[in-house]
Amino acid sequence: MQRSYAALACKQLRGSHTFSALAGALNDIHTEFNIREKIVRTTTDNGSNFLKAFRVYGQTDENNNPEPAGEGDGEEDDGGQNDDDNEEEESGQGVEFVDAGALLDKDDYLEYQLPKHHHCACHLLNLVSTVDASKAEVNPLYKRLSRFTPVELAFLAEYAKTMSPVAKALDVLQGETSVQMGWLVPTITLLRTKLQHLHVASKFCEPLIAALLSGLEKRFGEMLADPELIAAAILVPKFRTCWTSDDDILKLGLDYIRSHLDCQTENHVSEGSQSSEEEDFFSSLKRTGPLETTQQLDTYLGCPGDTVQVLKSIPAVCQLSLKLNTALPASAACERLFSVAGLIFRPRRACIGSKNFENQLLLRPNKAYW
Repeated sequence: MQRSYAALACKQLRGSHTFSALAGALNDIHTEFNIREKIVRTTTDNGSNFLKAFRVYGQTDENNNPEPAGEGDGEEDDGGQNDDDNEEEESGQGVEFVDAGALLDKDDYLEYQLPKHHHCACHLLNLVSTVDASKAEVNPLYKRLSRFTPVELAFLAEYAKTMSPVAKALDVLQGETSVQMGWLVPTITLLRTKLQHLHVASKFCEPLIAALLSGLEKRFGEMLADPELIAAAILVPKFRTCWTSDDDILKLGLDYIRSHLDCQTENHVSEGSQSSEEEDFFSSLKRTGPLETTQQLDTYLGCPGDTVQVLKSIPAVCQLSLKLNTALPASAACERLFSVAGLIFRPRRACIGSKNFENQLLLRPNKAYW
């Protein structure tokens, strides 16, 4: 139950960083390390090329994160990679007649298979605290006070108090060893609650708080209602069900857990049994019933203590917790890898080969393994 991490690759992409090029690079890495079936989610920044790669080639179901509202309105940094959108617009102009063979050769987007995608929570929170917070300046009084003249010390103090929970939430979510996917929903939920409490006593920053709350709802609203992410939070012993008083939200997560515990039990029975076709037909009568599944979940929820040791006594719950909480809620780990890359790729090393550069880069973050 101790999180381990390693850097696997840092590849050079030649030419335009289009969505298909990114998908191909990710697919090659998954194949090289034979991890395609082991990846639960992939967390990336909010660049338009990444978003389109997973929208086209990634898994899509009712629990996958769709593109959040406001995406593509010019607020996110896509690194200038908007070539794909331009190509799509141009392709829709006019009518071109092609033969049947060309239609059969048309790309059906089945060339690559990417896992579920997750938007970087730290990038989204940064957008909340910058882009969304700037919308508070439509209020004339707030805009006048926010110019930070020496006489507005009270405003400065209240501003710092208002933004402090946002900064702390960012620090929590950009962790690498202690944080899990299950930390996302409780962190954002608690941040929203803290801002709502500050709103009651605020004198100057009411527009700012309203803008922050609106930004959280716009960028995290669908994540906060995602049954898989809610279940991940419940399966972290530190949180369980104490992070919210909304019974409807908790019910979404608990129902998700119960249904997947039942599936785990059925798969275990089917894999472990070697019987005749007649016995297989009636095997469902012998499988673990809903009552036993409920008892396992109730045992976990009622166990004292908030360490991972609690999970070890309930193997089925522990296995589901590992599956849901393996992914990271933010892409800060990759950003730190890029920081190391900047230290290596100096002007005197401008002629270094891409493979040599990758080998030097991976030595530092993986020093625990050599």
